[in-house]
Amino acid sequence: MKRRPQADGAEGPPRGPRRGAEVTAARRRAILRPLPDARQERMIDSRAIAFMVFAVVCGAAPARAETAKPDKKPAASVVLQVTNARAVALTELDATPTGQFIPKAIVRNLAAGKKTTAKLATDKDCVFDLHGAYADGSSTESQGIDLCKDQTVKLVD
Repeated sequence: MKRRPQADGAEGPPRGPRRGAEVTAARRRAILRPLPDARQERMIDSRAIAFMVFAVVCGAAPARAETAKPDKKPAASVVLQVTNARAVALTELDATPTGQFIPKAIVRNLAAGKKTTAKLATDKDCVFDLHGAYADGSSTESQGIDLCKDQTVKLVD
C-alpha cells in the first residue's frame, strides 16, 4: 500500500478504501439475494408464530406439572353386605381398624330382618373390630375380622 504524503512532506498512514466502501463476501451475497415474495413472507411469519406458541406451551407445561398435586392411589375400599338377622333394629354398626381407637359408623338404622350394603375405606390393613348397638340398648362386639376376605357381616342373636 502506498503511504499518503502529508502537507509537511512526511508520509502518513497507508491509504485504504474509504470507510464503508468495503464490501465483504457475505454482504455481497446478501445484496445479490432476491427478496422473498409475499407468500414466502407469510410462511416465515407463520413459522415464527408456530415456534413462539410451541415455546410458550413447552415453557408453561413444567410450571403446570409442578403445581399439580401428585397422583395418589385412591384409598382401597371394601363393599360389605350387612344383614340384621336379629329381632331388634340395629341403630349403629361401627368399624375400627384393629389397634386404633377411632370408630367409623358404617351402617345406621337397619331394621330387624333387613340387609344393606356399606362401603368401608381400608388404608393398609383389612382387619377391623366391629361394634354394633341395637334399639333395645344391647350391643355386640367382634374383634379381628378380616373384611377383605369375608365381606359379609351377619348380625345374629
